[in-house]
Amino acid sequence: MNLCRAVPAIIAIVLSLPSGLSAKPFIRGDTDRGPGLSVTDAIVVIRALFASEEATLGCRDAADANDDGVLDLTDAIHILTYLFLRGPAPAAPFPECGADPSASDALGCGVSLACAEGDGRFYVVDRSGGFSGSGGLAFAKGELSLHIDQFSAVTQFGIFFFDRNVTRFPAAGPPALATDEVKAEAKTFVQSVAAGSGSCVRAGLLAAIELAKLSGAARDVIQYFGDGGGTCSGEDEAAYLQSTLEEVTAANTEGVPIHCVGVGSMPALNEQFLRDLAARNGGTFARAVP
Repeated sequence: MNLCRAVPAIIAIVLSLPSGLSAKPFIRGDTDRGPGLSVTDAIVVIRALFASEEATLGCRDAADANDDGVLDLTDAIHILTYLFLRGPAPAAPFPECGADPSASDALGCGVSLACAEGDGRFYVVDRSGGFSGSGGLAFAKGELSLHIDQFSAVTQFGIFFFDRNVTRFPAAGPPALATDEVKAEAKTFVQSVAAGSGSCVRAGLLAAIELAKLSGAARDVIQYFGDGGGTCSGEDEAAYLQSTLEEVTAANTEGVPIHCVGVGSMPALNEQFLRDLAARNGGTFARAVP
């Protein structure tokens, strides 16, 4: 398909970006944080241009696939032509991480998650009525806000609150990158979360594992805050927690450590679940008093 004909009315849009040669390592064309070049890299460029999603581009130089110094539709076309029509490869640095050898453009690179060496931090927090009523939710929200304040600029992260459903930050897509603006948004999200009902912990843990798989960080960890309880759709708690332990451990194919913080008092069943979850997933168990 000729993409130029498909969008005849589109005029190239050039983003207003800071000047200066990029010294940050990146892989040209790799915009989606996933391994290797794929059609989603072109989609990220198109959405940045035409769906007001420029903020998703942590490294704008990476999106400039043809290295002409501007970010426009031809960059997406360049990626697709390389992938499907044996066209020229993206300009250097490609296919390995490297600095921009060209001093002729003013795009720059904030952080390329494909080349970042920072941490990946993923949080799973109980917001069930029982946990909230004991003061646990308020305690966990306070701890989480402190953690967010300490993130470096290359930290990738995600936050999952669970009751009957799972509420997450960012709302969709890959892990968030801890810029000052995103950290402020994340803290606002955390403080906005209210108590819910039900306690489907399995869904929260599985969602965190799936997001961690999209991380390009050198080290990923998952941290749980809650009372170890878990019932979903009226299931027997002991059976539900045991099946959760088995399913979560099986899904954690990349061996991301799961650290569990048991907040407040909890029955022996729930504490043992957290101890087993941590032990079988390379994590630690600790107690905290709200």
